[in-house]
Amino acid sequence: MKVIVGKAQSENSSGDSKTKIFQGIRAVMWPEYHQINPKKTGECVKSQWEDLHSTYKEHATCLHQTGEGVEHEETTTDTNDVSLQFYILPEGPDHNTPVEAKNIWNQIVGNFKFFPRLHHILSTWANITPPTVTTGPQAAPIPSPAPPATPQPQGASLTSMPTPTPPSVGQTSSTSLSSTLQSGTLSQSSGLSNSQIASLAAVPRIPKKHGFDELLGDIYQKHIATAEQEAATDAKEKDHAHYHSEKATALRLFEAGIYTPRTTKHKICSIDRRLKKYESSPSPPSSPSRARSPYWDIEDSEGEQ
Repeated sequence: MKVIVGKAQSENSSGDSKTKIFQGIRAVMWPEYHQINPKKTGECVKSQWEDLHSTYKEHATCLHQTGEGVEHEETTTDTNDVSLQFYILPEGPDHNTPVEAKNIWNQIVGNFKFFPRLHHILSTWANITPPTVTTGPQAAPIPSPAPPATPQPQGASLTSMPTPTPPSVGQTSSTSLSSTLQSGTLSQSSGLSNSQIASLAAVPRIPKKHGFDELLGDIYQKHIATAEQEAATDAKEKDHAHYHSEKATALRLFEAGIYTPRTTKHKICSIDRRLKKYESSPSPPSSPSRARSPYWDIEDSEGEQ
């Protein structure tokens, strides 16, 4: 029943669905029909349970009451909140149950014989017998799904708070104010500890957003840096090609019989030394190269000519 009705706080859920439980009940009650169509038989059990549940709720309203209406000439209650008039234990009436409640109980049982069993199962549900809180004398109780919280003594907490002393008003020199603002430190009167001040100082500041002019300047600087790097790479490649061309020329002259082996070796070693010295020496500072003109400038100049 904990799957259909709900489990208690200390119970564990079984993991089965209501559909599976209804089909299992039907399989025990009518196994021959369950073998033919288990889905339909489960739906039949579900509809029967819903009918019993709704019928129980209709009869249980006899044990409830609404607002008491006009209690006095000056005080009127026009609430429609439903609360429990007679509390009957899940086991049924006992010797403490009023006679009026017993008569209502016997009348309900005479009309609906399943009421005692359903009351034993469903009477502990919060939506069936909601706990109520009375707001005042001769007032209708208000349903409350949770117990009322214990009110805290607000007066004691307010009186126990120390009264803050007003700050002394005095003349502060402009020199002390400027030194405090320039240093950026917080005084002890601000109420912050050293760890809190250090934490605030460690918070990264949000960078200021760049404007459109600054964005164009950054793009131009990146373009200039890329152009200079490309120019330096081209110059280095040309120098390497020049040295390799000299070495190839010396080898061709040796093959033609113009250079002797000794002369050829001397030429190649000299070229290698110059190349090594060139690669190890820092590049001289050059004038900033001009950025390449866009293609439309070239086309316009050619069209004018």
